Amino acid sequence: TVDLHIAETAALTMGCAKAQCDDIEWMQWASAAEEFRAVKDAQADALLDTREIKAMVYDDVGFQALTKCQFPDKRIASPDEARVLWESSGYDALDVRCDWEREDRGSIKAQKGSVHIPMFRSKKVYDAEADKDVIKQEVNPAWMEQVKARFADPESKLIVMCSDGSRRTQQALEALEQEGYSNVVGLQGGFNRWDERFDAALQPCDRGTKRDEPSDDVVTSTKASRDDVEWMHWISA
Repeated sequence: TVDLHIAETAALTMGCAKAQCDDIEWMQWASAAEEFRAVKDAQADALLDTREIKAMVYDDVGFQALTKCQFPDKRIASPDEARVLWESSGYDALDVRCDWEREDRGSIKAQKGSVHIPMFRSKKVYDAEADKDVIKQEVNPAWMEQVKARFADPESKLIVMCSDGSRRTQQALEALEQEGYSNVVGLQGGFNRWDERFDAALQPCDRGTKRDEPSDDVVTSTKASRDDVEWMHWISA
């Protein structure tokens, strides 16, 4: 009787195991997930080309959500995108301009303001031969150490700005990335472009366009706000 019970139990167990065997040919999760992400990225790119998205500004909820998804991978932010990151995504504004530039043009002072760590030491000096002011400059060799002292965590979220978003911003991004900072974004057009878009109280102003076009992974500036100083190469210097 015991042997019969054991045999019946074994048969029942084998039958259950056979009944529980899944004969569905399941998809490969990793490849399917990658394909899904590719489709979503393509949809997001197509969405960026629509008139509705181009008309959005920093205080639009949809524009804010899209901006937060795109950075830091997008790397270069328009003033509207930068404002979203700065106000609601935990980014700090790192101003790498010189003292006289901030005195002449201004700086972000509203709300949490910006962190000023100049990449270069420079000053205006009158050149009698050229009969004009020229910029005398030298690198700030302690710049990276000063940045690390202020932002010790390499995961710190930083929006880098110079005057026009060109040479110094690109140098700063490269230097920070080499040091392991992974959440760094450049401000398209630099502070000059920001200043054309927002006034000192962060209200939209009519000195610039209603909204900058979505930026690509390049640093650009308008002709009117372009910096004509030939800045040194910080890394090699």
